[in-house]
Amino acid sequence: MDIPSRQEQGWLTAFGVAAIYIAWSPASTRCAIGATQDLAKALATQRGMLGRDTELHRVWWIPSLEAALELAGTAGGLAPDTNTAVEVVEHRIREVARRCRIPLAEHGPTLERARTALTRFEHRLKLAQQRGVLQEFNARGSVGTP
Repeated sequence: MDIPSRQEQGWLTAFGVAAIYIAWSPASTRCAIGATQDLAKALATQRGMLGRDTELHRVWWIPSLEAALELAGTAGGLAPDTNTAVEVVEHRIREVARRCRIPLAEHGPTLERARTALTRFEHRLKLAQQRGVLQEFNARGSVGTP
């Protein structure tokens, strides 16, 4: 599972989206449901709880952290830190999301959209810098400038 870079994570967080995930340990077959805006930190935490081999088995992006926490809390009653099959947990998350009308965006396409947007933004910023468009803007923000 691809973890967003700091820059990608910052972009996603700026839009207020959050992830809901299923962490799974192949060795112990235990899994947990969680919600976060920082997948790297969440994975590290889950590795401390479930085992060093823990991986993020499934990730979806949701419009807000509050909705992700609600979904994780409601669906999490089924399987936190248990031997419940990952497929059962995934089905439960999808069912609760549908019932609560919380849209689930797949991780791969969401991350790809963030990467595309960042690339486009960086390209436009570079063009603006080359053309000197930001010089006046930066001059206005200088210390001691009225």
